[in-house]
Amino acid sequence: DTADLREKLVFLSSRLDLTEDELRGMIVSFPQVLGLSVENNLVPKMNFFLDPAPRGLGGDTSISSSDDCVHCRLKKNQLKELVLYQPALLAYSLDKRLKPRVRQLENANISFCYAPKNLMSFTDNKFAAWIENQTSTWSISESDR
Repeated sequence: DTADLREKLVFLSSRLDLTEDELRGMIVSFPQVLGLSVENNLVPKMNFFLDPAPRGLGGDTSISSSDDCVHCRLKKNQLKELVLYQPALLAYSLDKRLKPRVRQLENANISFCYAPKNLMSFTDNKFAAWIENQTSTWSISESDR
């Protein structure tokens, strides 16, 4: 319905600071974004990609190692650039693709913001090969010291 469509457009535009032309371009290149639920899909993805806000003065600011606390820690302008480059990113499964891959990046000491923009679109095999290539070419072994 029209109200639902408007909610999605306003949400995307405001959360990513998109101009009308940027929003139009994103929808033209990936119209499926309009089929995503704001509450069940877009909000959780934005929370995942964006740097989490501090939890308040004196509160617990530690990050636990559970999958629920995996975040990309992007700034809004970085997420905007990433989504404009690859709008399909918003449709990928948070639990089956995005979180596990960001966890793998963290385990390899690779920051998501320095990874290729299209990394999440890689097949599982290509993603694993990319991780292996990064860790094997940048690692320092005990014999190198």
